Amino acid sequence: MELLILVSTVLFFVLTPGVLLRLPTKGSLLLSAGVHAVVFAILLWAILKFVFKRSEGFSEGLTQAQADALKKQSQQNVAGASNASGGYRK
Repeated sequence: MELLILVSTVLFFVLTPGVLLRLPTKGSLLLSAGVHAVVFAILLWAILKFVFKRSEGFSEGLTQAQADALKKQSQQNVAGASNASGGYRK
C-alpha cells in the first residue's frame, strides 16, 4: 500500500505540466493539464498492472516457502473436496 502511494505521488509530481515537460507545448493550460492527466492515468494503470501481475500468489508477511506451502495445501484441500463430493471411482 505504501508503495502504491509513493509511486502515484512521484508519478503525479513528474507529470505535472511544466515540471518535467509540457504536452502539447503550444496548447492552453487546460489542454495541457488534460493531456498530462491522461498520460498519468495510462502510466499508473500500466505500472499497477505490472506490479499486481508480478505479486500474484504472494501474501503479505509470508516468505516464498510459506506461500508455496500454503498454495500446495489449498490445492490439496480442493482436490480432497472434489473427491469427497461424489466423484466417481472405478
